[in-house]
Amino acid sequence: MAGGSLLIGITPTYDHIGLLAPLLLLLARMAQGISHGGEWPTAAAYLMEVAPERRKSTYGSLFSLTTCAGAFTASLLCGGLTAVLGPDAMTAWGWRIPFLIGGVLGLILLVLRT
Repeated sequence: MAGGSLLIGITPTYDHIGLLAPLLLLLARMAQGISHGGEWPTAAAYLMEVAPERRKSTYGSLFSLTTCAGAFTASLLCGGLTAVLGPDAMTAWGWRIPFLIGGVLGLILLVLRT
């Protein structure tokens, strides 16, 4: 997921590399989708398996809650960036910032998990 986010954030524009730009973006989104599809159900099942008997539902629901909290935080970040940078800058280059932040945080978390 982090690699896909970083690739989205650093991919040059169509004006710079032509048809390779949308192909790289497609590859990055596929990497994100595959990693999310493989990670989410496995992590949810693992959390419910290791949870104490009377806390299985709590652990499972908190996992879903944190997923939604991440999407909410991303929305706040994008709204804040739009307010600070303005719509024109967000359209031109600012949209890359959340992907770069997510990619860097994902790599840090990968190091911490290993």
